[in-house]
This record gives sequence, structure tokens and C-alpha cells, in this order.
Amino acid sequence: MTEDVIRYFRNRGLSVWGINRANKSQASEMIEMGVAGVVSHDPKEVHELLAAYPEKSITQPPMVMAHRGIPSLKPENTMYAFEEAMKLGVEIIETDVHKTKDGHLVLIHDFDLERTTNGTGKVKDFTLKELRELNANKLDPANPSWYQPEITDAVIPTMDELLEAAKGKAVVILEAKGIGYEKEMAKVIKEHDMVEDVIVSSFSSEVLERFAKFNPELGLGFTLSGTKPKEQLEQYAEKQITDAVQLNAQYYINHQIVTPELIRFAKHRGIILTVYTVNEEADMKRATEAGVGGIITDYAQKLYNTQILP
Repeated sequence: MTEDVIRYFRNRGLSVWGINRANKSQASEMIEMGVAGVVSHDPKEVHELLAAYPEKSITQPPMVMAHRGIPSLKPENTMYAFEEAMKLGVEIIETDVHKTKDGHLVLIHDFDLERTTNGTGKVKDFTLKELRELNANKLDPANPSWYQPEITDAVIPTMDELLEAAKGKAVVILEAKGIGYEKEMAKVIKEHDMVEDVIVSSFSSEVLERFAKFNPELGLGFTLSGTKPKEQLEQYAEKQITDAVQLNAQYYINHQIVTPELIRFAKHRGIILTVYTVNEEADMKRATEAGVGGIITDYAQKLYNTQILP
């Protein structure tokens, strides 16, 4: 086992535990490499090792996930944004998948075109050719500093384009924005020989179950939003993490509603818990110190260019 092997599996949603059959030194090495847990014949010894670390020590830094590429630097969900993320060294890219009127899979977050393009109407009502004629670089009033007026040829990309560009360079999280085209997505992923390097995600357990049916080898991500519970936090955490365990999925949760109980329940059950969308440096630091498994952000460059990550 090496640090690189652990990182490889974690990037693909798999929690790695070490088995300590030798001595305290071996257990210490595994902890330093970033295992999620240690299976030992002497649990007391491992507890003593962990207790010796300074408070808030991080042996397993969170994975950095580029939300829609890096929209703070390039137009969101375009090849410009995805390529910028890979250029920076981001190992995981998150994006959103819709199906066009003529059956193509394209990458855009909203169901409507207005926010990110110069078009109007629903994505599903346009053919791929019609969508490709639109300018996918539009000033977003909510984030005016992101606008890159010099980019005049940004278009809505296809899922094929991203998988081709990311192959051998990054893991891709594909969030299915609708229901009913899981089979097509699974087929395209397999055609690109990217089953090992793609995680499909959804807010819907039904969608994830359909993905598992069409290709059981695909990694799954279960996404949760909602409101933060005010009481019965243990019961809430147990229910949410049990749902993820039953789906055999990692867990994506809005950072504003994550609780220490959720993080603890996830870790003890081998579930990687990722928070989204974390854009303020103070929140990034807080999430890192809380022990989350991953951080989805519009500002991946902040996590790489500052001392937030250990």
C-alpha cells in the first residue's frame, strides 16, 4: 500500500482501510499515508497513536473537486473551464448532464438556457446543432467578476468531448439532471473506457439504482440538499448514511447542512462524504478541519494556491 494507491481509490469514491498485523510502526505509517481507518488486533494501541497527534491534525486531506470546471476563471461547464481545471492539476471534475431533443448528451447545469447562454428555452427542446450555435459565455449578474469577454467561441460541450479530454487526466463526476437517460450515459462512459474514472451522481435514489442496473461497476454519488436538522442529529445522520450505504454510493451534501454526526457516521461506515459548493476560504478551512472527504468548489485554485489544505 502506498499514498498514491490510497489517493487513486479515494478519488474514485472508495474508502481505503489498512490492516495492521505487525506493530505500532506499521500502523503509524498507514495513518500517515491517509487511510480512512485501521483494522488492528490491538485497537488500544491504534487509539494511543491517534491520541498523540495534535488537535485538528489532518492525515487525509479532502479531495478537491472542480464544480462545473473552474467557473471563476473560465465560462462554467465549457471545455475552457474543464481544461483550466486539468491544467491546474485538479484530479476530479464535476459537471451536469442533460439530453437534447435529438438524443445527445450535453453538459449544462440549468434546465433553461438563459443564465449561461444567449439562448432561451429548455435544453431538452433543442437539437445538438441548435445548442452548438449558442454562445455559452454570458455575464452572470450573480458573479460578474467571472465574466471573460475575450472568450467568444465557448459552446455547450457534449459528454463525449469531456470524457475524451479527461481520459488519463482526471476523474469525472457526471450529475444526471433528469431521469430516463441513464442507459445512454452508461453506454457512452463504457465506449470511452472510462467506467473506472467516472462517478455518476443524482439527488434521486431511483436514478442511481437505474445506473447500477445498467452497469454495476459504475461509481455512484448520492446528493442531498434540504435543511439542517435542529434536533435528533444522531438519528438523522444514521438515516442519511444508511441510505448511502444501501445505494453503495458516496455522499455529497450541501456544506451548510452538514453536521459532525454525519461526518462521523460516514467515516465509521466507509462512506466518503463530500460537501458542496464551498467557495469561501473560511468555509474551506472549516470543512477541512471537520474531516470531510471532499470539497466541491467553484474556486479550486484557492485550495491549490493557499495553505488551506495541509
